[in-house]
Amino acid sequence: MLKATIGITIGDPDGIGPEVVVKALHAGSLRETLQPSRFLIIGDKEALAKAARSAGIDFSPVILNKPE
Repeated sequence: MLKATIGITIGDPDGIGPEVVVKALHAGSLRETLQPSRFLIIGDKEALAKAARSAGIDFSPVILNKPE
């Protein structure tokens, strides 16, 4: 059973937000602490992909156009 769905916004796509979000989720501490929560990242997918590439992190999100 899921604890919760947690929404995380990336802020300005040209700022540090996308990198912070990608690195925080990749580090695993959020996932371990909030297990078994689901994370809904709200923001520009290209900005997240660029941040992930820059950090050398594999990025394979599930894209939702209607997150109901």
